[in-house]
Parts: sequence; structure tokens; C-alpha cells
Amino acid sequence: MAATPILEAPAGVAVTTAGVTVYTNASVDRRKIVRVAFVNIDGVNDAALSYCRFVDAAPSGSFGILPVNSKVAKLDGLFVTKTLDPGDSITAAASVNGDIEATVEIIGSEAV
Repeated sequence: MAATPILEAPAGVAVTTAGVTVYTNASVDRRKIVRVAFVNIDGVNDAALSYCRFVDAAPSGSFGILPVNSKVAKLDGLFVTKTLDPGDSITAAASVNGDIEATVEIIGSEAV
């Protein structure tokens, strides 16, 4: 099986207890398929994603894309793949500051 080509890989973002926007599709005319890795970079303690949400730019709002309080074991990760239309985003919050980092890979893109 061939590896999925990575079209773009924005810099990683620290996921905080206050919550952060992990990625927003800023394109006005491209739908993007993103793969997000939530990695616990703490070599000592487990942590949890308090939430991971898909935020729809259309009026339909937001919804969870991973279970609330998903455990991320030390030096391990959780992965999610999602299609984002223009303006859509992914947000997340962690149980502890400094333990979880999110890295985004753009693995597909098409005109809308």
C-alpha cells in the first residue's frame, strides 16, 4: 500500500486547558482533507483531550469528533481525519497544559 502524500503540514500547536483552534481551512474555494495527530509529548504522565470539535462555518454549529476526555497515554497519540470545507475548523482542549501537541497534515484537496 502506498503512503498517503502530504500536501501541506502546518506547524504543530500546543493544546491548552483553555482550548485552541488546531486548524482552520482558510481557503475560499478548496475543500481540504486533514489528518490531525494529538500526541502526548510528556514522557511521564498520561493526559486527556477534554474535547475535540469540528466547527462548521455554516450555521449548523459544532460537534465532537473524538469522545470527551479521550485518554492520550504518555508518548502516544490519537489520530483523526476530517474533511473541512472553506471556513471550517477543528478545536481542542487538554486536561493539562504542555502535555499534548496537535500536528496537522493536509492529505487531500479539491475545488468546491
